[in-house]
Amino acid sequence: MHLVNNCTSICMPSPLEIRSTTPTKEKRKRPKKVQAKSMNPYKQHSKFLFTSLISEDRELGDMDFGHLVKPSVQSGAMNIDPQSAFNSLKSESEQSNLGDVQSAFSSLKPLLAGNSGKKISEGLPGPPLDLKAVIIKARFVILSWKPPQENSQLVEAYSTYFRQEGSSRERCQNTSRSKLEEIHIGDLWPGKVYHFRVVPLSANGAGVSSDILTVTTQSEEHVPSAPQNFIAYATSPRKIHINWKPPEIANGKISKYTIYYMETTSSVEHSVDTTEAFFELNSLSPNIEYSIWVVAVNEKGAGAATEEKLVRTFSALPSDAPSNITFEPSSTSIVVRWEPPPVEAQNGAILGYKIKYRKAGKGRSTIYTTPASERHYVIKDLERGSAYQIRLWAMNINGTGPASEWAEVDTFENDLDESAVPGEPSGLKYRATYDKLYVMWSPPENQNVRVRHYIIGWGKGIPDIYATEVDERNRTFIIEGLDPNSEYVLSIRASNNVGPGPSIYATAKTQDEPPPEPAAALMPPIGLKAQVLSTTSVVLYWTDPTLKQSQYVRDTRYYKVKYTADNSAKTKILNVTGLNVMIDDLKPNTLYEFAVKLVKGRRESSWSMVVQNRTWEMPPDVAPRNVDVHLKDEDSQLVEITWLPPKTSNSRTTGYVILFTENKNKTDALWQALAVKGDNHSSIIYDLKPFTVYYFKVQARNSRGYGPFSSIVSFRTGQNVARHAPIQGITGSFFLFELKINCTYFPDCVSIPSEIHS
Repeated sequence: MHLVNNCTSICMPSPLEIRSTTPTKEKRKRPKKVQAKSMNPYKQHSKFLFTSLISEDRELGDMDFGHLVKPSVQSGAMNIDPQSAFNSLKSESEQSNLGDVQSAFSSLKPLLAGNSGKKISEGLPGPPLDLKAVIIKARFVILSWKPPQENSQLVEAYSTYFRQEGSSRERCQNTSRSKLEEIHIGDLWPGKVYHFRVVPLSANGAGVSSDILTVTTQSEEHVPSAPQNFIAYATSPRKIHINWKPPEIANGKISKYTIYYMETTSSVEHSVDTTEAFFELNSLSPNIEYSIWVVAVNEKGAGAATEEKLVRTFSALPSDAPSNITFEPSSTSIVVRWEPPPVEAQNGAILGYKIKYRKAGKGRSTIYTTPASERHYVIKDLERGSAYQIRLWAMNINGTGPASEWAEVDTFENDLDESAVPGEPSGLKYRATYDKLYVMWSPPENQNVRVRHYIIGWGKGIPDIYATEVDERNRTFIIEGLDPNSEYVLSIRASNNVGPGPSIYATAKTQDEPPPEPAAALMPPIGLKAQVLSTTSVVLYWTDPTLKQSQYVRDTRYYKVKYTADNSAKTKILNVTGLNVMIDDLKPNTLYEFAVKLVKGRRESSWSMVVQNRTWEMPPDVAPRNVDVHLKDEDSQLVEITWLPPKTSNSRTTGYVILFTENKNKTDALWQALAVKGDNHSSIIYDLKPFTVYYFKVQARNSRGYGPFSSIVSFRTGQNVARHAPIQGITGSFFLFELKINCTYFPDCVSIPSEIHS
């Protein structure tokens, strides 16, 4: 995602000036006493210097090359120059070659990158603007900024320099693209103060540094631990009761508890706050499984989450009738077929169906019931050429749901013809798994010919190697025992006593065989969040329930992050070693789905709950076209400007801004302006001067900014001009000043008045 490197390697010139000084040899004098000056003091104290380079709060092996050695009278290092002592570790006869040890210390007056003294007029970019921390967490921050005002077109990349409070050593990290004005800085320490600055890089060298931004990372040790004894259970079809005990470690006063819950089949997360140690979730859906967890919050923020509980609400009466009801009449019978109610309306396991029929115009009804596994029923012993009314209900353990509408079906005067074979079935469909094919079809279009059976055939690459026959009442069949990742040819034909009719064919491919589930699955990450940073970037962060409260990864585990654009079958997967990642290769104004899983050795967790978010849209990138100014009609002398929307654009247009002036050489800030809604492609221009040449141009706009101007069009007014216009927009240089000045230098603003927003 980003190149992380020390400033002495890949980054542009080091933020600290590197100078190599080798002490000259001096003639030794016989010392009267043992003194530090009796020999080369740098070589004498090299070992002392390396020992002191170990920071007091680091472990053995962590060198802190940014701290100067504290003077020590006892060590004789009162006047030691650390840079010279460090350089003395090199052979004095060696030249500085690639791979040699280089000094990481500044001179007495360090030369910082971005402060080289070169002028912007020499072709260097100016300082980045509006540096801010978009996200601040315990171990990472997300920074964003705006391009420089000066020479921004020359920027090829950015270097972010940062150091911890109390340290003179700056670390460096580069952005991966020239137009990427945000960066993810990881591997920080909780509760520490850091100083950040950004330097633009160009082919001519490093530009001017931004102002320094000071950020304090969140403290992990002062947030509460997870609430204890977390219990959740359903009390009705629409309620779940939750209770818990306060955290073992509160780290202060608990201000509230936040309860998170979501349907396990949905990516929409809900939350509710309470100050009590119990709560009852209301207005839930019947017979739906919910994932629930609780977080305690104190003055420092939200603490660790409880484990997720899966709770299913009680079932209820079906809230809808059976669906896809069809009828196939004959002379003395009617075959009724149906599908269960929609899943969200079943409210529990369907146990059976109720069928009521009656002769049209008569009140007496007959009722039949069928088990849940049946999807059709034959009503027999009916009168020829008569009309019947039929309706159905679905039933579960709670009772009978609503009925379908009455349907009227006529029986035939005569039986179906069986002197010829049936036509080919219609509407052949299938759904493949790795070892099964679910096949569905419809009867032949000519239903006046009797159908007694359907013959289903299949074979690998060749049809009808295997075949089976089902009753004519069936419309579905499951072919089992197939090979994974194999292509099969399906055939279905209808038959009667005369013989089988023509076949309908389809080719289906089974899926790849899924890998075996691990013996002991890991718990998936929880609390996945996706925060949009720009038109192309999103930062993801999550919690690993298998880690301790500090959420610090100390082993070789890693995480797989997958993301998919809406209406796209292509899924991208990243491997991440931390608990957060910034993805910066997304498309503008696109909805994405994200999920993450834990990988530990050969074991993998299941995917986390999916979260969704949409990237920001881009400002319009194409100008309006075919701009034309003319008199709307000769009588009214109304001056009308018309245009067509941008021909192609990667963003939507919510409005237009019309600029017009008598002097086209004026700056845009001095032109008059008129704003119109995005669904308008024309406007009347009022209060113009007679016998005057005006110049017009149009630009598109949306919530993210303004697009390029169209070409300039001129128009000369006549003797009569229209005045006293109804308010279609706001004109005048004051509005333009607000529109062009504020929104040029503060692109996130939208200065269009609210009454003309689209």
